[in-house]
Amino acid sequence: MQHQSMHDALTGLPNKKHLLSQSEQLFKLTERQNLFCSLLVMDMNDFKNINDTLGHQAGDFVLFRVADQIRNNVLREADIFARYGGE
Repeated sequence: MQHQSMHDALTGLPNKKHLLSQSEQLFKLTERQNLFCSLLVMDMNDFKNINDTLGHQAGDFVLFRVADQIRNNVLREADIFARYGGE
């Protein structure tokens, strides 16, 4: 139940609630240790068109594959990657 409340059902990524919690902790840590961190927000332009023209199943597939590719090919071990939308 804890995992489900903190992760997106479609992608398995941490959700908005988890991201905000992790970010708050990270910002406090970096401030205490006089370090820096960054936040990158990505959006898929015209994603609504995929859902409207090909259906939500196709849109879900695109979201899952994009998340999977980023998770497996871009992230470093210490990075936090979450799905902020989708609620």
